[in-house]
Amino acid sequence: MKNKIIQYFKNNYTYIIIVLIWILFLGMNSFDILNNENYETNLVYKYLFFSSLLLVMTIIIFRIVMKKKGNLHLPKLFLIIGSILGIIYVFISPLFTGSDEQNHYYRIYEVSEGIITSGINSEEKYVGSMMPSSLAKTYEIVGDNTKIKYKDINEMAKIKLDKKNKIMYGKIVTKEYSNTALYSPISYAPHVVGFWVGKVFNSSPYIIGVLGRIFNLFFYLVLGYISIRIIPKYKLFYFLVLLSPNMLQCATTLSADAFTNVIVLLYISLFLKIYDSKEKINKKEQIFLYMLSIIIALCKIVYLPIVGLLVFIPKNRYKSKKSYYIYNIITLLSSAIISVLWLKNSGEILNLLYTNSHLQKEFIFSNIIEYLFIIIRTFIVFGFNYIECLFVGTTMYHSQVSIPTIISLVYIIIIIFSLYNESKDNNIKVFEKIIIGLIALCIMGLIATAIYIQSSAQFRGVATNVVYGVQGRYFIPVVLLIPLLVKLKKNHKEIINEKNQLYIMLLINLVTMLYIVQNFIV
Repeated sequence: MKNKIIQYFKNNYTYIIIVLIWILFLGMNSFDILNNENYETNLVYKYLFFSSLLLVMTIIIFRIVMKKKGNLHLPKLFLIIGSILGIIYVFISPLFTGSDEQNHYYRIYEVSEGIITSGINSEEKYVGSMMPSSLAKTYEIVGDNTKIKYKDINEMAKIKLDKKNKIMYGKIVTKEYSNTALYSPISYAPHVVGFWVGKVFNSSPYIIGVLGRIFNLFFYLVLGYISIRIIPKYKLFYFLVLLSPNMLQCATTLSADAFTNVIVLLYISLFLKIYDSKEKINKKEQIFLYMLSIIIALCKIVYLPIVGLLVFIPKNRYKSKKSYYIYNIITLLSSAIISVLWLKNSGEILNLLYTNSHLQKEFIFSNIIEYLFIIIRTFIVFGFNYIECLFVGTTMYHSQVSIPTIISLVYIIIIIFSLYNESKDNNIKVFEKIIIGLIALCIMGLIATAIYIQSSAQFRGVATNVVYGVQGRYFIPVVLLIPLLVKLKKNHKEIINEKNQLYIMLLINLVTMLYIVQNFIV
């Protein structure tokens, strides 16, 4: 028995030490946690305590799984680690500290009330709906998401939801949310469920927002799990992308990007599964692909070209060539029509509140060649920043949390090596890869154009020589296409093995969390 205990300690000393350190932390601070009358100090200790507890659990579980022989079951590991890391991210960043999170909040709330399209007042030039005044009061305690700290949470959470006392949002600058009013309701499906739960229990506006975050994370994890499970290859690549700090930030705030990104990944996963299969595509798969195409079309029109992957599914996977053409035409046309209809609807908001947008459109159409050079110049000037901010970077939480460049580059390196170590190559033909590459370039151009027409025109002026306002995380759907484009070499030595890549992923998330806590403490 004694020898077994000794052997156990020898085999598991790493995470035993981690547990002992956590117990020491608890012992040193337990008195303050339970009895300290200084609210700010007490709150900081609580955040550090629970965050460290969850991190210890993550590392222990990770360590146990790593010691098992054979291949890791990445889908299950994604659920376990994603859940623990995600919950930490939800609570170590106060509500409203995400990029435009207060604006997302107002849009989500009106959708949860059954308002599909924000009201437009052409005479007074505002977009908004009647909603409880307590929503704005919660945010306006601070009034600036770059000034919110842990000490403000208690006061914000004290405000009760007053459903009777409603005001028209949109008239006052602090309540204006025209940028998120452009989003279709489908983008906020996970968040709305959380808001419904909060309203059923008559929670405070702050708690309702936190529940919106939690349900956003829940949907992200479930859809991410399904994607990694069904995709026939590149599992580690997509695993690392989904658990990158920037992606987790989107999944644990009220941002609509996480839902969009994971829907795109689910579409790519199903596409690859069908493409690699020798069996006929069944009705369930056809219906699922069709539904995902419509959702992508409604989320953001700039990602619509990804639906074009559909045409690369071999004709022999269908019952007949006729079935292939009919299905593709119906799916592609439906997606395009729905996307254009929503664009037309949101275009009214764009023309009303972004007054320079039509001038920017006129400039683009009148100077196509010059505009192409503007796009190229933009990626030359800001390209490195876009790459740096894909997975970590300097733009997290409305640019409040700036992670050193070296950490961002390390994360990019482990993602590259996850592809390098992949043993299965894709069967996509060279011509198809060229078209997929053009789809990726098209999406990049559409992203830049959308920002040029909306943000650059309004805040930087018409016909600027570069596009301002683009962030690296906007290109995540393009990154998801990369495995379809590369040619993998087989029978080579691993430079960084799978387990070490996962350890690095955890470590970079830990470092990011420390930066987040440091930013919001004082």
